[in-house]
Amino acid sequence: MSVAVGFRAPRPPSLARYLLLGLLIPVALIALGRWLDGEYDRMRQTGQLVEQITVRRAHALDLLASLRKAETAQRGFIITRDAGFLKSYDPSRREIEQDLVALARSGAARDGHLRLLDKLVMAKFSEMDEAMRRLRLQGQTAAIARVTDGEGQRLMNRIEAELQAIIIADAARVSRGTEAFWSRTERSRRVVWLLVTLIGGLALAGTVAIWIARRERWRVMVAEADASARNQATLDSTSDAIVILNPSGTIESVNAAARRVLGYEPEELSRRDISVVLDIAEGDGCFHNRIGLSEGRLQTTLFLDRSARTKDGRMIPVDVALGLMEVPDGIHVVASIRDISHRREIERIKDDFIATVSHELRTPLTSVVGSLGLLRGGAAGELPQTANQLVDIAENNARRLIRLTNDILDLEKFGSGQLAIDLAPTDLVGILRQAALESEVPAHAKGIRLSLQIAQESCAILADRQRLLQVAANLLSNAVRHSPKGSTVTIGLTVETGVSTVRISDEGPGVPEAYRAHIFDRFVQAPADGQAGGTGLGLAIAREIVLRHGGAIWVEAAPGGGACFAFTLACHDDDATLSDATSQLVRGSPAPPLPLCEHSACPTILMIDDDEDLFKVVAASLAGEARVVRANGIASAQAVLEWEAPALVLLDIGLPDGAGTTLLPSLVGRDGQPVPTIIFSAQDSGVDISGPVKAVLVKSRSSLPMLRDCIREILSRGEPR
Repeated sequence: MSVAVGFRAPRPPSLARYLLLGLLIPVALIALGRWLDGEYDRMRQTGQLVEQITVRRAHALDLLASLRKAETAQRGFIITRDAGFLKSYDPSRREIEQDLVALARSGAARDGHLRLLDKLVMAKFSEMDEAMRRLRLQGQTAAIARVTDGEGQRLMNRIEAELQAIIIADAARVSRGTEAFWSRTERSRRVVWLLVTLIGGLALAGTVAIWIARRERWRVMVAEADASARNQATLDSTSDAIVILNPSGTIESVNAAARRVLGYEPEELSRRDISVVLDIAEGDGCFHNRIGLSEGRLQTTLFLDRSARTKDGRMIPVDVALGLMEVPDGIHVVASIRDISHRREIERIKDDFIATVSHELRTPLTSVVGSLGLLRGGAAGELPQTANQLVDIAENNARRLIRLTNDILDLEKFGSGQLAIDLAPTDLVGILRQAALESEVPAHAKGIRLSLQIAQESCAILADRQRLLQVAANLLSNAVRHSPKGSTVTIGLTVETGVSTVRISDEGPGVPEAYRAHIFDRFVQAPADGQAGGTGLGLAIAREIVLRHGGAIWVEAAPGGGACFAFTLACHDDDATLSDATSQLVRGSPAPPLPLCEHSACPTILMIDDDEDLFKVVAASLAGEARVVRANGIASAQAVLEWEAPALVLLDIGLPDGAGTTLLPSLVGRDGQPVPTIIFSAQDSGVDISGPVKAVLVKSRSSLPMLRDCIREILSRGEPR
């Protein structure tokens, strides 16, 4: 502050003036000091006001930040279901309560905003708690719906508005308090602008935080939509009908393939019980118990060869695979339904093909081998040596074809589980002798000697005689094939502690150690050193037959070099338990031929078979012992029976006009007693040997001498084979 002093002509200094001036300066200084003190007090008050408002604003901002942190934790938990997000939820709530108390202490309560703010904060937490409750009780979809309904955002907007109102009120007070000093101090203005800038920065930071949260939420929603679209595309692209069943057993959803497999539109099956299309949950009680769900696992997950009902009422064959899908509202069952009509058709074609192979290969091969055997036995007179050699070659190769055909058919039966093993008391010694007898021809052709080293007269076992004979024949065939010319193949039998052990040894190259572990697998063959190889099926079939008899089979080195194949079988209790079926042929001696007779006096055998060549061979083999007449089908057999009284019937199963077994009830003699019947068919029929059926022989598996001896035995003794 300055004082203007008028100056006229110089005057001598005036003490009074100097005193007055001296007094004025101190007074002015004092006044200035007082004014400065007042300004200081006012500035201090302003500073206190600013400080108070700053603290209150900080609490308000802390409250807003804590609320946003709680909201972020809540939404993160709902979106990801990760409980880790909730670690900051309760602490944020406590911080907000502290901020509200601090705001009340700072004087914010006097304008009424704090009471409304407190109610809004409580409403916001109620809204967030409700969303998390829905997640736990109703699932993620319901929780997200609660979050996105806008109520939370409206509460946040009102909370921000109330905080903003508090801030605006405080700013007004600051403005009023600092307006008088606006011209005196730049500092107040700077403080104000600093506060404004701070508030603006916080607002900007809040906006950025909201944008980031919204962006992350959008990304999560896009990812969920993409995953849902991918899952639906996967379901719709599969060729199987996929049915999702809720815990009550009703259909919740199906894929597009249900239209093709079941004929229904997806919406037509929604909320209908699974029994509409499938019977996989029979019985009473809850669906999960009926489907076999226990402790979170299904007892049965695959239902094969079931039937499904289509929309038009048809029943189609299906396979059903079940799986589980755990969702918040319970365990859902996912059923995959596959139409197997095409597979059934393929199986039918395969069965027809196998039946054709059985009939069209086994029957003519039996005729070929039988005819060659008759030629070799002199049925057409003594043959020259060259002719005998040609007959041996033809018979040997025909037997190879028979073995190949039988192996292929047996392999199919093993794969489908249809191979029947009919156990009966049988003599193992007789089986080995018969196998050796049937192997004489190929052994003789190679100059190989067969040596039977069997001390026992008999060895009773429970076995399927034909199948066990097949095992011995396969092992002997392998031994002969791999033995050098002039060597010996040995068939041995030992019995110890109720277990019989058969060993078939050769003097060939043997089985290398590397092949022994897999030699019984399908299609596995050891190196043959130039020998003609087989199919690799014989040993696999032999192992399967022995295992089904409860025995064991293996290969080892022969004592003098070569290979030794051995198998064990349990002995039966007593030789006396052998049934009448173990005839002299079974014990190693062929049945004696029937007495020669005139044609008119010979016993009549009715052969019901559609193959004329096989009939001629059988008739030739029994020439002079029996008269064989033929019927080529069911109708012709019934006609023949009107004027013939056969002593025995040879019955084929596969006849042109039906199954031969349908004739069994009508095969009755004039005395009213059943006519003894031998089933002689290309099919492995599984017919029980009971009543009129005295034996079941398979063409190509049973040789013509076996058939002839069986006929001789039945006709001479009248006993079942």
